[in-house]
Amino acid sequence: MTDELVRLAQAEVVALHLLFVHWMRQDSDVTIDFSLCEGALAADFEMVTPAGVVCDRRAVVGRLRRARATLPADFAIDVRDPRPIWQDREAVLLKYIEQQRRLGQMTRRHSCALLTREPEAPRGMLWRYVQETWMTDEPAI
Repeated sequence: MTDELVRLAQAEVVALHLLFVHWMRQDSDVTIDFSLCEGALAADFEMVTPAGVVCDRRAVVGRLRRARATLPADFAIDVRDPRPIWQDREAVLLKYIEQQRRLGQMTRRHSCALLTREPEAPRGMLWRYVQETWMTDEPAI
């Protein structure tokens, strides 16, 4: 059962980031039902951005809504190596690298997301918390 939950969480992370790409690209011809995004975020969802800003669900949803068709045609997000850090019967804490391309530039961030099983969520998992940290080529301290 826990392997199934991990696969569900990994698929959710990839699917939501793909939705972001189609939602934000200016040239996207894919019809997006934004309720799939809203339905995947818990009422008490919280995100810590790579800059260290803490955002609640309302702020994240508002920012995403305003980002509709604002990014260039080369915008892409790759979710790399999503793997569990911790899990129980109904929750998974995943870590992954989020790599974004935009205007020929690439950025990367270490991301950590807590997801819980929720049959009513669009893809069966509910996002509870995300924390992102910029990755640089700087040596570690």
